[in-house]
Amino acid sequence: MKFILTLLLFSFFSFIQAQPSFANSENKIIQTEESQVIFKELAHVLSGGDTSIDKTLSEDDLFELELNAFMRLIETQETQDRIKYTLATGKPLVN
Repeated sequence: MKFILTLLLFSFFSFIQAQPSFANSENKIIQTEESQVIFKELAHVLSGGDTSIDKTLSEDDLFELELNAFMRLIETQETQDRIKYTLATGKPLVN
């Protein structure tokens, strides 16, 4: 199961990297450099990080991956801008 999830995430990640920008039919999803950074962190967490296919990860392992990714993201000005904008307006910022 983990192999399939990793393969799917790798495919998604490859697709995201290959697209300079994309949008849904309503043009609501636009990829930026910041969103690519977020996608990379998300793929890293969901694929289990730097591990092997035969290692079973606990919930605590995944929590640590998620926390580390969040801490790396929160240090960037772009992420801080997104959070401030969303709290102020209730809408997501695409930066």
